Amino acid sequence: MSSLKKKIFSKENPHPNPTTDPQRRLRNLRFVEYVKSGDLSRVSKELPFIDIDFVDPDTSRSVLTLAVEANHPEMVSTLLTRKPKLNCTNGKGNTPLMIAVELNYQKIIKLLVETHNDNCISHSNREGKTAIDLALDVGKDKVAMYLIDKGCDTRSSLLAAIEKNDWPRIEWLAKNKADLNIVDPYRYSPLVSAFMDENLDAFSRWIALGANVNFQGGNGRDHSHEHKTPFMLSIMYGKNSFSEKLIDAPGFDPNIQDEEGANAAFWAVRSEDSALLKKLLSLKVKMDLFKSNGASILMEAIIHNNFDAMKYILEKGLVGANSADRNNVTPLMYAIQKASVNAVEILANYPLDLNAQTKKQKITALGLLRSKVAALPPDDAEMRARYKVIYDLLDFKKSA
Repeated sequence: MSSLKKKIFSKENPHPNPTTDPQRRLRNLRFVEYVKSGDLSRVSKELPFIDIDFVDPDTSRSVLTLAVEANHPEMVSTLLTRKPKLNCTNGKGNTPLMIAVELNYQKIIKLLVETHNDNCISHSNREGKTAIDLALDVGKDKVAMYLIDKGCDTRSSLLAAIEKNDWPRIEWLAKNKADLNIVDPYRYSPLVSAFMDENLDAFSRWIALGANVNFQGGNGRDHSHEHKTPFMLSIMYGKNSFSEKLIDAPGFDPNIQDEEGANAAFWAVRSEDSALLKKLLSLKVKMDLFKSNGASILMEAIIHNNFDAMKYILEKGLVGANSADRNNVTPLMYAIQKASVNAVEILANYPLDLNAQTKKQKITALGLLRSKVAALPPDDAEMRARYKVIYDLLDFKKSA
C-alpha cells in the first residue's frame, strides 16, 4: 500500500475524506451518475458504501437534489433512508423541498416533509422566500396550506409580504395561521408599524385581519414605548383617530395596565378628546385603580389639565373629591401643586376636607398653598395672582 493510502486508512484517520480518498471519490462519482440516469437498482446496491451528502462537482448539487430535480420519488425515498442533509441548497439557495414545491412534484414534497426537520422546512432562499412563498408564487395554495399544517414557519413569508406591501399575500397568510403579532427587525408588530407610519388604512386592515389590539410586545426599541398597548401609544402621540379605531375593535381590553399601573382610562384623560373616556366607561373600564405612585384617575386628569374629564369623573361619582393617594395627597393638593385655578374651582363645587394632612410632611392643602407662595420669587406676579385666586376660593370654602 502506498504511503498516501496508509495515511488515509490509518487508525488515526478511520473515516477518510471522500475528496482525498481516490477510491471513495470514484465510487461517489459513479453513484452520482447512477442517480442522474435513474438507475435505482445500482443506487440501492451502492447506497451503504457512499457519502450520502456528496456534491456533484459538475452541477454543485447533492445526490438528493439531483433525484428531486429528476422527479424520481422512488429514488428520493431510497436516498432518504441514509438520512441525507435536507437543507443542502442549489445555486438559488433552494433546498430539495423548495425545488419540489417550485416544480410541483407533490409525491416528493410529501416524502421530504414527512422526513423534515424545522431548519429544512422553514428555510429561506437567497431571495428570502420560503417553501410557502414558492408554492403561492406558482398558485399552489393547497401545497402552501399543507406545508403550514406540517410546521412550516410563516414568519419569514409574512415579513416579506409586509415589506412588499403585498396585501393579497398578507391576507392569505392571516387566514392560514400566520402570527399577526410578529415583530420586524425594528421590533415593531405590524399593527404598531402601521401606526408609526400614520397609515390609518393599513392600521384598520390589520385590526380587521385579527391583529391583537392589546399586544404590548411590538413597540419598537424606544424605551418609552415599553409595556404600552397600541391605544396607549395612540394617546402618547395624540392620534385620536387611531384611538377610536382601537376602542371599537373586537377584543379591545381597556383594563390592561402599563408598567406604572395605568389602564386605558388613565391614558384617555391625557387626551383632549373627552369622548374617549365616556366610550371606555361603556366597556366597563376600571376607574378605581391607582397607579404605582398612588395617583387616581382624577389626579391624572388634574396633572394633564383635562378639566372636562375632571367634571365628568366627579359628576358620575367615579372618584371622590377627597380621595387620596398613598401619601394621603388629595386631589386638591395636586391642583395646588399645579397652581391650577380651574381644577380648584371644579373641586370647590364638592365637599372638601381642608384638614386632611399628608403622611410624611403632615401638611394640609392650605399649608401647602402657603409654602408654595412663600417659595415664589418676588417678581413672579402671575403665579402670585393665581395662588391668590386659589386662596380666596379655599378661604370662602372654609368659611362656608
